[in-house]
Formats: sequence, C-alpha cells, structure tokens
Amino acid sequence: MGMLIAGAHIRYPMPGACHHPMAGTFAPPDLVLHTDKDVTGVAQLLRLARPGLFDLADRPGLREVARG
Repeated sequence: MGMLIAGAHIRYPMPGACHHPMAGTFAPPDLVLHTDKDVTGVAQLLRLARPGLFDLADRPGLREVARG
C-alpha cells in the first residue's frame, strides 16, 4: 500500500522485449555516489529531469553502449 501512496509502483513502458525488470522504474533511495569529479547523490544527478544510467558495477562495455 505504501508504494501506491508514494507512486513508486509506476512502471514506464520500455521498448523491446529484453530489458531488466528495474528498467522504467523509480530510482532507489538517494544513494551517495562517488564520481571522478566529486561526491553526489542520485537525486542531485536527476535534477535535470533526464534519464540516467547508473553503472554501479563499473562495466566499461555498458558505458560504451550507452554513450551514444
């Protein structure tokens, strides 16, 4: 019930058939992220209202595919 009240149950449609179950869902709690430049959080990075890809496993191949 809490997810319904918070709106966290919403899932946006994703193109194609093969995608991660979390794709199209809301981000987790505001995690502390250490970048090459500074320390920030998920909420701060999403303030521009643009999609974000958070590669928490440090996979260069994934970043290369997403770069374009």
